[in-house]
Amino acid sequence: MKRISTFLLILLCMIVVKAREINNPVAKEGATVRFSYMRFTVLTPQLIRIQCSRKRLFEDRATFAVVNRNLTIPTYTYKIENGYFYLFTDSMTVKYKTGTLPSLSDKNPDNLSVTFKMNNQDVLWYPGKDDALNLKGTTRTLDNASGDSKRAEMENGVISRAGWSILDESPTTTRGDGSLSFAFEKNNYTGMDWLKQPVDLNATDWYFCGYGHNYKKALGDYVKIAGRIPMPPAYIFGYWYSRYYRYSAQDFMDIVNDVEKNDIPMDVMIIDKDWHINDWTGWSWNKQLFPDPKGLINWSNYSAKCMAIGDIKKATDCFV
Repeated sequence: MKRISTFLLILLCMIVVKAREINNPVAKEGATVRFSYMRFTVLTPQLIRIQCSRKRLFEDRATFAVVNRNLTIPTYTYKIENGYFYLFTDSMTVKYKTGTLPSLSDKNPDNLSVTFKMNNQDVLWYPGKDDALNLKGTTRTLDNASGDSKRAEMENGVISRAGWSILDESPTTTRGDGSLSFAFEKNNYTGMDWLKQPVDLNATDWYFCGYGHNYKKALGDYVKIAGRIPMPPAYIFGYWYSRYYRYSAQDFMDIVNDVEKNDIPMDVMIIDKDWHINDWTGWSWNKQLFPDPKGLINWSNYSAKCMAIGDIKKATDCFV
């Protein structure tokens, strides 16, 4: 009976954990406050979604970066006084001037601002304030990377030595590679999420992160709204072979055999784009370079299994 009870308890815990991981882009009722052209969503004491729409249309669907807003509502209060709206959490104060439409080009703390304490000092943020101390996020490609050469191309990240950062999901904001964010909605035919136009193309959609130097908390809360990030498989951190070169099937096999003879534990090998006919895209094999694609794939799979044996001398017998 004790074993059955233990099993049921474990099963219940698994169900609870799984339920917690279900994403819901709609914030809990009571987490949002609408005022004038603005909507504020209190996600955590340090994380507030700030939306502005002249049409007073506010996006509730998931976007490229944010898939979950259904968090426990933190304690907060608000008031309207002398033409200003104030919102208070345990960690910060938001101030908004009635009737204004804040934008990054304003650089005007009188229309919208957030203040919080960091190292016992007041920190003030307003739209358009430069975040020169941001510790940066992603870049589209590492081509031509050398030292710090990619820093100018990187998007701003979630953490900054300034103590604050902005996650900008506004429909017209372009990423470092020129891409835009879109909303997601289930397709009527497939039931799968698919991109849709925003409810207001000209709306502002910011997530203000005011975590000071508590970077661990900032990243932890980001995962709550962006979704759990899977750990890369171990082989991703191993040895990769990649060269922009017009390989043939024989080239490929020669390289694999040469790597094996030199006892190099290669994890990933990339055949560049010339394996197919239509330059960067398409699925048609270039038969001049790869006359027997199926045979090459079978050879590759068989070779990989042999190398995984761990005994290089035995693995040698597996190669053609």
